[in-house]
Amino acid sequence: EQDVCMGDEYAVGGAVLQVSQPRMPCWKIERRLRCEGLVAQVLQNGRSGWYFRVLQEGEIAPGDTLTLRERPYPEWTVARANDVINHHRSDLDLVSELVACPALSASLADPLREMVARKRGSAEHA
Repeated sequence: EQDVCMGDEYAVGGAVLQVSQPRMPCWKIERRLRCEGLVAQVLQNGRSGWYFRVLQEGEIAPGDTLTLRERPYPEWTVARANDVINHHRSDLDLVSELVACPALSASLADPLREMVARKRGSAEHA
């Protein structure tokens, strides 16, 4: 998570993949691994992994090397994105900076953007 950034493009086999968001742990990992409190532990340590979007489909075989091709947003490591999402959600400027990252998936950016707009709207009417 410290070494992978939002928007990183990787080539592997004939495919090209792009990091699109940190992985968000849910109750399923606790149930599957029979480890109560695992979600809280993952949220605390920030070691959640990440999701890729497929930019180019292609065959991938065992032993193929994952090669970094491009790093357009080095300031947005997966670890930093996780930290903002899980520990600094009340910092609306920081959340706004994260959702401005074009590589962030819409499924994560849109609800965060709506939360910022809602909270800023509430603050203006207070």
